[in-house]
Amino acid sequence: MTKETILSIADQHFRNANPGGNKWAFRKIFYGPFIPEKKLSTARQAYASFSPREEAPILLYDDTLFGTGKTGFLITNEKFYYSMTASYSGPDTVGNLELSDIHSFKVQINKMSADIFVNDKKLGNITLISREEALVVEDFFDLIRSDTLHVAYEQVAAASDTTASGKNSNADIMEKIKQLKELLDMEAITQEEFDVKKNELLSRL
Repeated sequence: MTKETILSIADQHFRNANPGGNKWAFRKIFYGPFIPEKKLSTARQAYASFSPREEAPILLYDDTLFGTGKTGFLITNEKFYYSMTASYSGPDTVGNLELSDIHSFKVQINKMSADIFVNDKKLGNITLISREEALVVEDFFDLIRSDTLHVAYEQVAAASDTTASGKNSNADIMEKIKQLKELLDMEAITQEEFDVKKNELLSRL
C-alpha cells in the first residue's frame, strides 16, 4: 500500500469519525492536522523517533494525565510507535511495528485501564482511552487491512489471467488457487469471487 493510499484512507476515516466537524472533538486521540505540535515533538523525542521527510504522522494517542504526549502511541503511514506499560502498574515498554505486519488491532477496555492487542497478542496497557476513541482506532486498522487484502486479491487475480497463455504449469495454477483460498479464509474476498476465479483456473488444467 502506498503512502498516499494510507493517508487518503486515514483522512476520510478520521474526519468522518470526528463529531466536531472542523474542530477536533476527541480528548485523547488526535488526527494528523489536529495533533498539537508540542505533543508531537514530545512523542518523537520520547518514543517515536522518525524523520518527517520519510513518514507522516497520522494519529497520536496521549496516555499522560497532564497531556504531555510522553507516553501513548503514534501511528505514521509506515509504523506504529508506542510507549506503554506491560501491565496496569508495570514499567514502560517502548517499540514500534511496521503497519504491514499488523493484521489485527484491538483495544480491550477494562475497569481501570485498557489492554492493546496486536495480532491477538497483548502488546501493552494504557489508561485513558475512551471506548469511542478505541473503536475509531480499531476501525482504522480494519480499513487498511481490508484495503491491503483487496490489493492482494487483485494481484492474485491478475496473475491467474496469465495462465491463459499456457505457459504456467499445473503447480502454478494450484498455488494460485491456494492463495485465493487464503484470502477467502481471511474474508478478503467473497465465496462467489473465489468460486469464479477457482473455476477459471481449473478449466486451464
